[in-house]
Amino acid sequence: MTAKKYKNDHTFMKNEDNYKIVIVMCESTVVFDANGNRKTVMEDVIRILIEDDDIELIGILGERKSLRGRISDIDMSKHEIMIKGK
Repeated sequence: MTAKKYKNDHTFMKNEDNYKIVIVMCESTVVFDANGNRKTVMEDVIRILIEDDDIELIGILGERKSLRGRISDIDMSKHEIMIKGK
């Protein structure tokens, strides 16, 4: 199969019979808010692991980032996750 990325995170793939397969990726950007100061901490996040106040972000390429806080907002229309911390 061959893949080509298009707008809006859609990937079109063709198999050997030339059928098109559409794959929709749902990566999100994680923003950390510490007392009103917002900072993007990671883009293209595909998984979030939470244990108490410990949050581990996992990116599309397997990269990981850990931080402390709590998820305060998830906006799926913007693909944005807000984490509040101290």
